[in-house]
Amino acid sequence: MSGEDGDRRLIEDLLPVEAINVVAQREKIGHAALHPRKLHLWWARRPLAAARAAVYATLVPVEGAPPEQRSDEFFRSLCRWGASDTVIAEARARVLAANGGTPPRVLDLFAGGGAIPLEAARLGCEATAVELNPVA
Repeated sequence: MSGEDGDRRLIEDLLPVEAINVVAQREKIGHAALHPRKLHLWWARRPLAAARAAVYATLVPVEGAPPEQRSDEFFRSLCRWGASDTVIAEARARVLAANGGTPPRVLDLFAGGGAIPLEAARLGCEATAVELNPVA
């Protein structure tokens, strides 16, 4: 992903997998009544928490990321089901700032349950989903 220009992203250096895993595991097991999982059974549905963390960490460079947005606690609060609007807005602003104020375009060619495009849109991106499976 990063070339010789040193454009390293958070996902390459600072992704707190353990913190994200705890939240994602709770999401998969918890089955809250109002959770999108309840809309339709999709066998390989990915946790929204993990998708949100991956999209955010892919779009934000390490250089210039404030220390509070690199912490395990920030990722826990960002990935929590029902994350506060403040945390989502803060992440959205950081994604836009990292891309010169222009919403980045995210293309998911194998969208499946749509977790990545959904979370990319939530973080202010122009998201496009494509899926080969006609019932996806």
